[in-house]
Amino acid sequence: MEKMEKTVYVEGYGCTANQNNLEIMCGLLERNGFIIVKNPNIARIALINTCIVKGPTEQRMIYRIKELARRFRHLIVSGCMVNVKPDKVKEIARKVNENIIVSLVGTNQILNIVKAVKNNIENKQKDFLERRKEIKLCVPK
Repeated sequence: MEKMEKTVYVEGYGCTANQNNLEIMCGLLERNGFIIVKNPNIARIALINTCIVKGPTEQRMIYRIKELARRFRHLIVSGCMVNVKPDKVKEIARKVNENIIVSLVGTNQILNIVKAVKNNIENKQKDFLERRKEIKLCVPK
């Protein structure tokens, strides 16, 4: 992959557990040669780690997913919104960009983030939503 293809723009929201999950996902991506960037203009793919604990927060997540879907062809959505409303997440993204490749990573699947990103970049919409126990000791951050 070219350098540009390995750039990932990241946004994260929510509680400390959600923030920890995002740090782990970023660490795993970096360990596998991806470059985490703060500027969406230089990224190939976007990753948003969502939270929907409160109504206003859910509305903000909907807004951010729409904005990222307008800007990116490749989008990964993770976090608790994915666990609770996976179909809605995809519907939101596809309403604003019918060509988007959107992949979902549930809170119990964060160790599969590298697979999710690689599949997504290859235009494969593979979701990781199954509930399972993940051991997060000694993973990079």
